[in-house]
Amino acid sequence: MAKRGRKPSPNSARGYFLDEQEQAVVDYLSCDSKEEKEKIYNQKLREPFNMMVESIIRRYKLYIPDEDSGDTFTDTISFLVTKMSKFKPGKHKKAYSYYGTICKNHLIGRLQDYSKDLQKNLPYETKSADFIDSLRYSDYNNGNAKIASEAIELLMKRIDYMLENPTEFKLKENEMKMGKALKNFLENWDYVLSTDGSSKLNKNAVLFFLRETTDFDTKGIRENMRKFKNEFYKIKKYLIS
Repeated sequence: MAKRGRKPSPNSARGYFLDEQEQAVVDYLSCDSKEEKEKIYNQKLREPFNMMVESIIRRYKLYIPDEDSGDTFTDTISFLVTKMSKFKPGKHKKAYSYYGTICKNHLIGRLQDYSKDLQKNLPYETKSADFIDSLRYSDYNNGNAKIASEAIELLMKRIDYMLENPTEFKLKENEMKMGKALKNFLENWDYVLSTDGSSKLNKNAVLFFLRETTDFDTKGIRENMRKFKNEFYKIKKYLIS
C-alpha cells in the first residue's frame, strides 16, 4: 500500500488502465467460471485496480483521520470487487471511469458517516468548540472565527431561503442543483479540510465534492455558483462592516 502523500511514479499514471484492461473487465463479466474469473482478475486487473485506488486515496485525501492507510485501501478494494458486476459495457463508456467514480463515492460516503458519528457522540459544548476551532481553515485573514462562524450560519440560511423561493432569485434548474450541493458541502465540510496542518481548504477535494454532487464540470460549477457567491460577499461585507 502506498504511503499517503507519496508522489505517483511514472508507472502509476493513467497508462495502467488501457484497452487491455478494459477488455479484461468485459471478459471477467462475461465469464461464468469462478476459476476463470479469478485468473483474469489476478493476472490482468488486480494491479491496475490497486494502483487506481491508491491514486484516488492519495490525490483526494479521502481517508478517515487516524485510520490505517492499509485499512482504507483494503476496504475500498473489497467494495470495488463487490460492485464489479454493476458495470455494463454497452451502457457505460469506460470501466476505468465507472469504477473510479464508485470508489470515490464510497470513500466520500465513509467520511460523511464518520463525521456524522463523531458529531453525534460529542457533547454539545465540545461540538461548538470544535466547530469554532475548525474555522481556522476558513479563508478569512487571521482566522477570524467569530465572523467566519456567523457568515457560514447566515449563508446556509440564505441558501435555504433561495432554494425555497427560486422564482424570486430567478434560479435555474442547474443553479438549484448547485445550491443543494453547496448546502451539503457546508454541512459536511470538515472532511475536506487540509490534513497537512496548514490553514487552507483542500481545494481539490472541494472541487471533487461539488463535481460528484452536481455532475458539473469546473466551468459549470463556476457559472452556477455565481448567485450564491454574490450572496456570500454581501454577507461578508455586512459582518465586517
